[in-house]
Amino acid sequence: MLKRYLLNKGFKKRYVVFGLLAFELASLPAAAQIISKAIFPEKAEPKLSASLIQSTQNQQTYLISSNTEFYITADIAHLNYHVSIQQSGELKGEIFVQSSQMPGAALFCSRPTEEGQVIYPSLRGTMVKPEKKLDDTAGLKEAVLFKIRYNGNTLPQIKFMTGPAELSSVNRHNCSV
Repeated sequence: MLKRYLLNKGFKKRYVVFGLLAFELASLPAAAQIISKAIFPEKAEPKLSASLIQSTQNQQTYLISSNTEFYITADIAHLNYHVSIQQSGELKGEIFVQSSQMPGAALFCSRPTEEGQVIYPSLRGTMVKPEKKLDDTAGLKEAVLFKIRYNGNTLPQIKFMTGPAELSSVNRHNCSV
């Protein structure tokens, strides 16, 4: 009925459509202002926690918890590094890693040719929900045990770095350490 009335009074459909379009365009700045004030969930900052558990002449054991991918480097080149990961087990009487994920290969061997080269690249963090912030409450539940063995008499300094590894610089070799 309203449509017939408007059409009889000289209103055409195109004027109605253009009017609605003009109203829509006029409301865009208001919508943009509302969206700019909206609070979106904060993305978790990339964090990594590595604790040295045991160190011997040919092996270092670390408990690692991370919400992002990471890589491991060593300061001594020309050693064979054998990295094995244990996702669950017991550590000093406490069960660890009940809700973690494997960060990558469970066994990885490398022989860096330069100081600071990658000895283990991960594909993901150890936390199942990486958007969660890494804090003290994650503890043993979302960590994995890294055993890094090497053939040498010198104790290398192992470093853990967040972010993707430069895979072209990884010098893999057969695991025979």
